[in-house]
Amino acid sequence: MNVFAISGLLIGLTGVFEALIIFLRGRKLVHYLWGAFCISFIVWGMGGYKIATTVDADEAIFWWKVAYIGVIFIPIFLAHFTYEFLNIKEKWHLVIFYFLGAFFLILNLFTNLFINKVRWAFNQFYYISSPTLFYTLFVLVFLGLVIICVFKFWQYYLVAQGIRRVQLRYILIALVIGFSGGAFSFLPVYKIELYPALNLTVSIGVVIVAYAIFRYRLMDVRILLREGFIYFGLALFTYLMFYFIVWAYTLIFGGIFNKNSYFTGLFIAPFFVAILYWVADHLRIIANRYFFTGLYNYQETIHKLTRELNYYNDLDKIIDILVETIKKTMQLNRAGVLLINIETKPIHYQIAKVVGFNEQNGISLVQDNFLTQYLEKTEKPLVREELLLIANDSKNKTEAQKLKNLYDHMQHIEASLCLPLISNKRLIGIIVLGSKVSSDAFTQEDLELLSTLSYQAGIAIDNARLYKEVKDFSKTLQQKVDIQTKDLKDQAEHLKKLLKMR
Repeated sequence: MNVFAISGLLIGLTGVFEALIIFLRGRKLVHYLWGAFCISFIVWGMGGYKIATTVDADEAIFWWKVAYIGVIFIPIFLAHFTYEFLNIKEKWHLVIFYFLGAFFLILNLFTNLFINKVRWAFNQFYYISSPTLFYTLFVLVFLGLVIICVFKFWQYYLVAQGIRRVQLRYILIALVIGFSGGAFSFLPVYKIELYPALNLTVSIGVVIVAYAIFRYRLMDVRILLREGFIYFGLALFTYLMFYFIVWAYTLIFGGIFNKNSYFTGLFIAPFFVAILYWVADHLRIIANRYFFTGLYNYQETIHKLTRELNYYNDLDKIIDILVETIKKTMQLNRAGVLLINIETKPIHYQIAKVVGFNEQNGISLVQDNFLTQYLEKTEKPLVREELLLIANDSKNKTEAQKLKNLYDHMQHIEASLCLPLISNKRLIGIIVLGSKVSSDAFTQEDLELLSTLSYQAGIAIDNARLYKEVKDFSKTLQQKVDIQTKDLKDQAEHLKKLLKMR
């Protein structure tokens, strides 16, 4: 197998891996467009593998045409993904792009005006022998669209901030590396005899995007990967156990289809199910501990904290444990809790505890009640770096402007995340968190764990408040009883004195 075949195979396999993840996990159009982009690479890669392994000229032409089905749509899906990811409003250009794609596809599949001849190249495989007019036109369109897309990402990267900037950086790196190598595949067609080994950079580009997906919540798929590891491990275990049992049956009973085998199977089946659960638990532990080290470390701490919250009735104690545990476990530079003062109307907040924040800044965050209303409506964590994306997607101009103002406000006080404290379907407070000391972005697992924690904390805080109210009420009631009792005693003593005087 030559290097060209290996590059095609790697492109195809990495494309399959990423496309599978995207289509299983994706929820938005932008996800599916990247999946379609990956499919284009799959078609190109697998077509390239077949080209590199055939020694028949006619068969090579057929596979070149197949490969170019993918190549034709690579820049088009990239352009559509770019417009969607960057939320570019003017999308009429996409109609032209897809029209050009359909035009070149028809020429490729049904005429010889696109690819017509091949030649034996590099003493290893058949390559397109000479460019036609339409082929050259396509190359210009291909390179032009890629350059436009890279330029668009660069423009947005220069003004982006936070996690959005990190995401754009990795997409840019992936595109530059992938296309700078892949574009060299056009050169041998123009008699520039450079071996098309640089196609390997395409796989590197796909891996870079995969890395951004895992670490920087580009498309939120880390949980899917973890579950995939577990399912793969279980499938491998089942496969090995099946053939082990077949081997053992054959060795002991002389086959698997006899009475002794059937009878023994009655005992093996429940044992296999039990051990399968044991293997699944250990695979999950391994996946968390070794593939998601940070997640495993604080996942245990957070789950422990949710259990501990139920053991305390003292509000100050609950707040202290909550703030200090989150801050220490997730390595945050600041954290705080704001609680709604239920005795005042309209809604006012009071500082329960802050570490690292300026107290006045914390209160200023909720002065106009927009944050309160938004968190009460969504009941989900609000990440500062996603506010501008939410604002751009909002159809309500007033809400969009308020979201942008909230983004500026959170940036000013250096708050990265707001968590609602919900109890009995009502908002009772807000947890405000700063950024991680490591500057890493909050992952999807972070948000899910913090959501669980905030829900438990909301119930614990509400119960502590009720306990305090009942305790205060009992104390007040006892004081009133004591006063009334004292008054009664005084009156009784006074009455006795009057009776004695008579």
